[in-house]
Amino acid sequence: MASFYSFYSEPVTAPPAAIKPFFDVPTLVNTVKVKTVKEAVDELGEGGDNTSPVRYEFRDYTVRADAKLYKQLFDVWNWTIIELNSISGLASGIVYQPISNSMIRAGSKKGGNVLGLEPADDPLVIVSYLFSWLLPEDDDKVRAAMDKLIAASTDIAKSQGQLGQFMYVPKFVNSSDTDNKSSYLNYASTGQQPIQSYGPVQVEFLRQVKAKYDPNGVFEKLSRGGFKIPS
Repeated sequence: MASFYSFYSEPVTAPPAAIKPFFDVPTLVNTVKVKTVKEAVDELGEGGDNTSPVRYEFRDYTVRADAKLYKQLFDVWNWTIIELNSISGLASGIVYQPISNSMIRAGSKKGGNVLGLEPADDPLVIVSYLFSWLLPEDDDKVRAAMDKLIAASTDIAKSQGQLGQFMYVPKFVNSSDTDNKSSYLNYASTGQQPIQSYGPVQVEFLRQVKAKYDPNGVFEKLSRGGFKIPS
């Protein structure tokens, strides 16, 4: 089963031309209407069980837009799910989120972006995974499978010259392989280093901003979790 989420900032009564092809695809359920952001968030949460003590893990990387590659990445993810079918309460999803050139250009008009993104012939697409399961004793097995999934998927993308230069930094952060750059902060895991994936110029800029506005490291010290600007 596949889901498509689309957002448009104007209360139009018909789909804009840019995304109309998606609306031409037959659907089982269609909840498109003019709604508030809160209503959209509430809708996304419907049907979920928020009372069970579920284990969660996100991972992500970035590729260049390519329909054939999407199918290959889906197959690797699907095989991973099959291998984990004995895990209690397992649920997972693969998500493709485009970073359009129009988004990057809009940011450039307002001063650029700290991510080091520039328009390209083949737009970037964030590939993210969510895994959830019930039992702590399954943590190592699920995370090892996710490590294998990320390695296999990024190897496929890299072999085709489609691995994004933004947002995939594996555990081996000090590697001299500069192609291994590409994990979106929102969906990165503890084994990934998303800020380093922005590139040395952007990281140095962040260090300068940190030194100027937070010389005592208040935000770094009081916020124990999350990803920190490299020293």
